[in-house]
Amino acid sequence: MDHTQYIPSFRITMPTRPTSAIRPIIEIPFNAPPDKPCRIWHQQSGTTEEIRFAICDQHAIQGDSFARAILDDTPVPTPIDDAAANMRVLEQIVASARIGAWA
Repeated sequence: MDHTQYIPSFRITMPTRPTSAIRPIIEIPFNAPPDKPCRIWHQQSGTTEEIRFAICDQHAIQGDSFARAILDDTPVPTPIDDAAANMRVLEQIVASARIGAWA
């Protein structure tokens, strides 16, 4: 079993100002189940919004989309610039964790 399957939910709090916070809550963060919808909750200013995603096989969709781009000679659905931007975000999160404040 993958270690991410042990995590039943994932919560992060992102302070936007000293007196407020936005809290996204992801029910199953890494391994979407193939037999039920995924849900996230967006908490902000004392309200909570539930967002549901339809049942899907995220890995099959990703593979099919990538294969379709190759077969049709079209751009891939998620360009390399997107991956690079994600890495910059992750690096800033790690830096922030090291200093205990937003980097």
